[in-house]
Amino acid sequence: PVPTMAGAAAVVAPPSGCVAQCVETAEWTRAGSDGPLLDHLLARGAPLLLKGALLELTTWPALRWTSASSPANGAEVPPSLPGGGSASGLAAFEDQHGHRPSASDVRASTPWEGDCHYVDGVPLSQFCRWLRGEGPPGTERGEDPLAAFPASEWWGYCAYQHFEELFPEAFPDETSVEQEDEGGRPTPSPPPPPADFEELLGRPFKAHGAPTLWLGSAGARTPCHRDAYGVNVVAQVAGVKRWLLFPPADAKLLGETRLPFEDASTFMVRDLLAGNLPVGCRPFEATLEPMDVLFVPRHWVHAVECVSPWSLSINQWLDAPGDAEERVHEGVARCLASPLLEGAPEAWWLNPGEELFDVEANAANLQASLCAAAGLELSSGPRLPEVRAALLRAATHPEVVAAIVERLSAELAPRLRATKTSAAERERARRSSRS
Repeated sequence: PVPTMAGAAAVVAPPSGCVAQCVETAEWTRAGSDGPLLDHLLARGAPLLLKGALLELTTWPALRWTSASSPANGAEVPPSLPGGGSASGLAAFEDQHGHRPSASDVRASTPWEGDCHYVDGVPLSQFCRWLRGEGPPGTERGEDPLAAFPASEWWGYCAYQHFEELFPEAFPDETSVEQEDEGGRPTPSPPPPPADFEELLGRPFKAHGAPTLWLGSAGARTPCHRDAYGVNVVAQVAGVKRWLLFPPADAKLLGETRLPFEDASTFMVRDLLAGNLPVGCRPFEATLEPMDVLFVPRHWVHAVECVSPWSLSINQWLDAPGDAEERVHEGVARCLASPLLEGAPEAWWLNPGEELFDVEANAANLQASLCAAAGLELSSGPRLPEVRAALLRAATHPEVVAAIVERLSAELAPRLRATKTSAAERERARRSSRS
């Protein structure tokens, strides 16, 4: 898991002249509904903010994490976990730190994750103490790895924490579950998960993973990006978060890029949280308060910022039509990008936690994605050499190469013009000095 700590001080409003649209808001009750909430969400083509839905629709144990305690009043967060565990018993985190710009820094830029600082081996309980401005109990300040990052100057984000790793007892591996103990007695059932999205959404669903947890301090940001797979359901457990969202059609105007590279994420060149909006884009904005739920449709571009002293949210990605085909796209992107990312000249090119694989592994992943998209078993689909040969032919096809050259030239044109101009000026100066 990678909690993230990075910096930006103030909440940045949309630029003058650009009025953000408010995400549609609704209230939902089981009694007044004519079907599962999930069916209503999936029928939509736009985001929806459900006010107070967690309190109305769920009995999540996670809601009790902050009912009587929070980082602001000095208590542990969470105070207890299923099975009697404690915050200090959670898996160690890697903490990412980025400097918090001063209030006079009008850029208030959003750093890429690779530009931030990481500190290994920090438990969640210690991160919570950092949020409160405390050090770990019984240690000298010099022994605290977070001491170099005072909360008044740095923001922190414990981001994208997988529930399977945080709460393994609630998400046992089916292959390792014993039906009976050594004495022949039935083994106890696993404890309920801290957050049950089936309870919230009203029916079962397909997903590639369990929920993830996001805990950050004021100013913590997620750079603007588009997720490759699924639809996103976000539950705000505590604190306040600001979301800017754009429909998929706006992605081209926002400047899509795979640099930095992260599997299943396409970032945007423009820093939307700093107000860098192009003409023609009008964001949807949502402010998530405690107990709110936000539905983010497939491929909607979004940027997120914590705007309260601290914020805790839990999300679940649900499988969506088109995900299998999208995995083929991601497989091709990884095959092409990996050789260029080896020995990257700058750390931010590859997002932290992202792993590069060799040619054979990337081709095998692409092979599996192609078979899944076609509804075939791996043994029935194209062989690995066939996949590699087809990709090589496709990537080097004259039309593809021409398209790459055109885009490459357009991106480097300003640099090439500047270099040519400088060379001409130097030549003129040389001739002038001779005369």
